[in-house]
Amino acid sequence: MRFLLSNKYLNDKLKNLSASFDLKKLGPLDLIIDEVEFYKEGESNIYINQGYLRNFEAFNERVNVQEEQAIDSIFASWPVKENITGSFSSFIFDKKKSEVVLCNDPIGVYPLYYLKSEEGFFVSNSIILLGNFTDVKFDETGIIQRTTLPEYSSIGSRTILENCKRILPGEWIRFNYEGDILDTKYDNSLFNSTLTGDTTNLVNDYWKLFKEELDILLKEEKELSVALSGGIDSRILLGALPEKKDIKCISYGPNDSYEISVARKLAKRTNADYKNYSDTLINFPNLELIEEYVSKTEGVYLCSWLEILENIRVEKKDVLLIGDLSTALTGRTIKRFSSKEYQRKNFVRHSLFSRDYKFEENSKENFENWKKRTVDHYLSFYSSKTIKARELKISKSSLAKNIENDLNELFQRIESHKLKYIELVDELFLWYTHTRIPMGKQILINNYKYRSYCPGMSMRVLRYTSSIHPNERLNHKFINNLGKQIPILKDLGGIPTSQIPLIAQNAPSILRFPIWALRSKIDNILIKRLVKAKSPKGRYRLFLGHNWVEIYQNPNLEKNVGDYFENGHLGFDYMEQVKLKAFERKNLKRWPFANMDIINAAALNLEIDQIKNKKL
Repeated sequence: MRFLLSNKYLNDKLKNLSASFDLKKLGPLDLIIDEVEFYKEGESNIYINQGYLRNFEAFNERVNVQEEQAIDSIFASWPVKENITGSFSSFIFDKKKSEVVLCNDPIGVYPLYYLKSEEGFFVSNSIILLGNFTDVKFDETGIIQRTTLPEYSSIGSRTILENCKRILPGEWIRFNYEGDILDTKYDNSLFNSTLTGDTTNLVNDYWKLFKEELDILLKEEKELSVALSGGIDSRILLGALPEKKDIKCISYGPNDSYEISVARKLAKRTNADYKNYSDTLINFPNLELIEEYVSKTEGVYLCSWLEILENIRVEKKDVLLIGDLSTALTGRTIKRFSSKEYQRKNFVRHSLFSRDYKFEENSKENFENWKKRTVDHYLSFYSSKTIKARELKISKSSLAKNIENDLNELFQRIESHKLKYIELVDELFLWYTHTRIPMGKQILINNYKYRSYCPGMSMRVLRYTSSIHPNERLNHKFINNLGKQIPILKDLGGIPTSQIPLIAQNAPSILRFPIWALRSKIDNILIKRLVKAKSPKGRYRLFLGHNWVEIYQNPNLEKNVGDYFENGHLGFDYMEQVKLKAFERKNLKRWPFANMDIINAAALNLEIDQIKNKKL
């Protein structure tokens, strides 16, 4: 679903588009939209909502009534009240005042962009669509951020178009019809308290809340799909689903994958249908296919999802639930305690004896030191060579200043939460960067053929989980207690995870960790042997999984990757580096990691091409 709002007439340009859009007149504003069913009109406003939005106080009402009441609530009051939940971004037009409100949940995986220039005022959920209707220049800082570690994504509100901004996590902005900002508010409700005490009560409260979230989300759904892996997050989701639903579990990957065998067992244990889809060639799709997904979703990042999306029959958009976006329950994005060095030194203390972690109070001095370290870390990825390879004109000093300003937007958002411990600062920062954009693209790409949701990222659930004391979450403590106390999860916990094979997920840590360590050691030996022999037919791991060695042997790899960059907009040297990386991985001169870095560069190049050449 794509839309564009402007205070300039869109009808003339609309005639030149190959895509099919409906034109709506909203007082002094024009709105075009390509899936008109997302356009909703209430008594006092008109709105388009991405994701889902519900009013718990109206549980017995129909979903459309709940959504309309929730829209009225968030339009009038921000942060949202406790009775409102969802994972969403919303565009709302006030009929009476001809004013516009844009807002999103505290993480903001569904993008909304706004631009005010000499050409006029524009709002959209699509950079490509916005770029097609304007003549704004490209933002060199935004482009270089999209092609550079650590996240290959723009930072804060920056985009690849000059003066075009993406609303920040938890942001609420009111505009007049000329695009002047009248008011800005923020939702700082994450980490609002630190829940400790009786673990049994914490677990039961979370489970009750999570099941309520699924009940209200799926209230009118009879059939749904669940993206099921062999991991923990998706089995928690599977166990919490309401009864009397027709559930189809789906996965991507080959039949001989150990992870697929685990997922199949989980589905069977819950009497759900199961199907896996495997198409290794599609991980490097041909140019026509990747252009289609770039244009329609702007969510191309990991093409493994195409193994499902290109092999399903779509008569209507069913719900697809994704369970693996939120790291809140495990606390694994708390960097200080997730480093290899810390885990090695403290393995016995925490992993075997479950000793508490020691946290440091979040003082002004600690926060300033953290900000400096974070800025230095980001700037270490940007050099004069980086700029030159992409054939950009920006100076290194200007780029550094822009990046620091972009990071400061996120720092201010984090500081507003008044986090109790400095370690939680890293956790929220990674939600605002890695979870918000790269991981969030999983939802965007699946929305092409599903209505894709991640209920673990909803406001109500994330508010609760972020408030659980990190000592209750780290080292899988909370997850393990869920598995002990909740009957369905205890049952599913009898099945191993894909990461630690052969032994039940709920087996004691003292038994599971040696198996994990042994498996990891054997995998490393197999990888080194395979790379040394330069033989893609060799065994690459002890328990077979998604085989990236095989994926890079795609006979069309050179042609397809070359086609991605034929219309080169990212600098000759940079594009040659990306292509060389793909070929070296194929020939096992480099280990063939998942191809997100290559596909991300290809997607960006194609986005720029579609904007420059007005392709839609």
